[in-house]
Amino acid sequence: MGVLLDKLRLCGEVLRGTEATGACGVCGGTDTTLRYASGTRHNPTGPDGILIVYEAEVVCNECGAVGNTSRIWRLPPDKPRLNRKKFAKEVLAEFEQMDVLRADFFLRKAIGCMVAPDMREVTPEAVGVLKLIKIAVETSKFSEALKAEGRTEYTIGEYVDKVVLPIMKL
Repeated sequence: MGVLLDKLRLCGEVLRGTEATGACGVCGGTDTTLRYASGTRHNPTGPDGILIVYEAEVVCNECGAVGNTSRIWRLPPDKPRLNRKKFAKEVLAEFEQMDVLRADFFLRKAIGCMVAPDMREVTPEAVGVLKLIKIAVETSKFSEALKAEGRTEYTIGEYVDKVVLPIMKL
């Protein structure tokens, strides 16, 4: 049956006896428990991915009514895992080869592809991009504060403590 079905079975075993979300169709009560869960997998080798049909039996703890629910998921086909270290090394090397003005122009275009003021969902990737932008903004403020103090030098520790760490901790 495959690893995916095993995971669904495990999920059913783990969830059995736990609270289920939603209201009872008979009494409207929200105190419900998952009694049974199972999953089946369709088209395991298809190019469009895998279709999962997941069914569950839910019991209302208030009136005793039993109901069934089902969900359907389409999982994308498996893809090779990204070698993050290799990817980072290659991308940084390519970026270093770019002219500074071109790099700035295209970096701004790339940021626009990842984040926008009216995002419907803020993904973990988007948060990473927003942190990068925030570091740039705070670096500018840090630079202006140094200039106002009449300073031209600072330590790496000072920069990290005042700019980088507060943002990375968000």
